[in-house]
Amino acid sequence: MFSSSVKNSIDKHKICERIKLYSLTNKQLIKEEFINQKEFNDKIITRLNLAEVRIITKHLNIINSKITTDSLFVINATKKLTQFNKIDENFSSTNEDELKKIKILNDLDNLLNNELISDNDFITNINSISIAGSLKKDFDDFKITLTKLVNDKIENYNSLNILLNKSNFYIKTIQLLFIESPFSWLLTLAVCSIFLLPIYFKYKARNLCSKVFKTEEKNESEIIKLREELINTTNFNWLENKIKSINITNVKTSDYYFQRMLIEHRIILEEYDETKKLFKKKLTHNISLFNRASLVKLTPLLEKLKQYNIKKYNEILISISKEFVDEEIIKYEYWLDSPFRTKMRSITKTLNEEKELLDFIYNQNLETND
Repeated sequence: MFSSSVKNSIDKHKICERIKLYSLTNKQLIKEEFINQKEFNDKIITRLNLAEVRIITKHLNIINSKITTDSLFVINATKKLTQFNKIDENFSSTNEDELKKIKILNDLDNLLNNELISDNDFITNINSISIAGSLKKDFDDFKITLTKLVNDKIENYNSLNILLNKSNFYIKTIQLLFIESPFSWLLTLAVCSIFLLPIYFKYKARNLCSKVFKTEEKNESEIIKLREELINTTNFNWLENKIKSINITNVKTSDYYFQRMLIEHRIILEEYDETKKLFKKKLTHNISLFNRASLVKLTPLLEKLKQYNIKKYNEILISISKEFVDEEIIKYEYWLDSPFRTKMRSITKTLNEEKELLDFIYNQNLETND
C-alpha cells in the first residue's frame, strides 16, 4: 500500500547493493589482473634489455592504466560504502547527513558507471595492442588472460543487475516503511489488533462468565463444588464419579466455560473407559492364547512322564492347571487422575538397613536347610 512512498529509497539501496556485490565478486578478478601483470613484468625485466623494455612499456600503457583503474575502483568504492553505512546507521540523521548520503550515492554510481565504461573500452582496444620479439607468445597469453578476466567482470555485473532488478526487496521495503512512513505503524497496529482483540475478548468473556456464575449459582452447592474441582482438582475419584453420573443436559449454568469443561471431561472419561475395555479384552485374549500354546507344548512331555511315574504326573498336572488359568487382565493406573495425568500415585518405598538384608538372606537359608 505504501511501498511507492519509499521507491526512491529502494533505488538508492539498489545502487549500494549493486556496487557492494560488484566489488565483492570482482575483487578476486582484479587481484588476478595484478598477479598476471606482475608475472609478465618479471619476464620483461629478466628477458629484455633496457632499450627493449622502454619500447614495450609504451605498448603496455593501456593495460597498466586499466589495472590501476580497477584497483582504485575497489579502494574508492569500499571507502565510500563505509562512509555511507556509517551515516545510514545513525537513526537520528539530520538534513546535512541526508545530503552527504545523496552525494556519496552519486559518487558511487559514477564510480560504477566509469568502471563499466572502462571495461568495455578495454575489450575494444586490447586487440589493437601487439608486440613482436621473444615475448610475443607470452604477451598474447597475458592479453588473452586479461581479456577473459574483464569479460568475467562484465558478465558478473550483468548477472547481478538482472538479479537486483528481479528482486522486490520485500524486507528492505518493510524496514524503510517503518522508518519513513508513520502510517505503516498505524496499519501494523491495526492488523495486530485484529488478531489480538479476540484473545482479549475471550479472557474478558471468561471472567464475566465467572462473575455471573458466582452471583446466580449461590445456592447450588453441588454445581459450585463440581466447577471448583474441574478448575483445581483435589478429589479425583469424586470428580470422575460425579461427571459420569450427572446428566449434563440438566445442568443449567451461566458459565459457558464451565459447561464446556464438563462436556469435554465427560467425553474424555467415556472414551478412556472404552479404551480400557478394549485393552483388557485384547490382553486377556492374548494371555489365553499363550496358555493354550504352552499346554500344547507341555502335553507330550506330560504323557511321557505319565508312563513312568503316574503320581508325579498328577502332581505336576494339578500345578500346571492352577498356573495356566485364563484371567482377566486389568490395566494398572500410575496416575490418580487418568487419563488426564496431572498427578501420579504415591509409591511407598521400604528402606531397610544392610543388617536386615543379611538377616533375611541367611535366616531364609537356615530355614530351608532345616
